[in-house]
Amino acid sequence: MDRIMEVYVPAEDSPLKAVIKQGSGIVGLDEEDEHVTIYYEGNVYGAMNLKTFKERIACAAGRLATKYPTVAKMRAKREELVLVGQFDYETRRLTYCVDPTEFSDWIQDDLELEI
Repeated sequence: MDRIMEVYVPAEDSPLKAVIKQGSGIVGLDEEDEHVTIYYEGNVYGAMNLKTFKERIACAAGRLATKYPTVAKMRAKREELVLVGQFDYETRRLTYCVDPTEFSDWIQDDLELEI
């Protein structure tokens, strides 16, 4: 498993927005066809350790890294996702490849920017 994972948000008109809770951390593995296998965490139960976007990304990344069985996993069309950054699973470093203000409506918390 590659330790660097891609971080996504749903595209503007994506039907994923009806399925994945707004603010969820989404990480994925790009597949050879037009799909991405994504794992996500939305903190639907209000866990204290999943308050920030970065914490939710880290949780989803842990599931992806271990192939953890979860309902918070799906195969999505690449066109329904926007790549916004990368997450290093070993160092827990989140790096954005686009300006986070472009998707701040999805994040819904402090951005905790890392470079």
